[in-house]
Amino acid sequence: MKTDLPIIKRGAFVEGVIVTLIAFFLFNYFFDYEEKVFGLMFNSFDNQIQEVSVTFNNSQILFAQPEFQSIGTNKNTLKFLIPNNSGRLNLKVKTINGQYFSLNAIEYKSGEFNYITQQDEKIIYIKAHWQ
Repeated sequence: MKTDLPIIKRGAFVEGVIVTLIAFFLFNYFFDYEEKVFGLMFNSFDNQIQEVSVTFNNSQILFAQPEFQSIGTNKNTLKFLIPNNSGRLNLKVKTINGQYFSLNAIEYKSGEFNYITQQDEKIIYIKAHWQ
């Protein structure tokens, strides 16, 4: 059977696939559309957390009556969008009985978590398995 349709040669097909893959990887390299998310895992608080305030430079996120997620064994995880891939944030926590805790210059990195732990009358942070 004879047809007038052009035949795609094997070399042209392979070349087209390679060019498409290169274009795809270059696009993903220059345009990072991945959401920048960071998490805080709250541990060892004597009282229920009523309010969490996170400050980046001059921007603030306030979580009143935060709805924590359960990740692994930690039932008090709060995830939120961050402005940069990495940096420092300030944290304020208020518990149900009116106690206030604050911690400044907490390191953060997109896709990672920090543990926030109450020790006596203060809070500390520990990076959750990242450098």
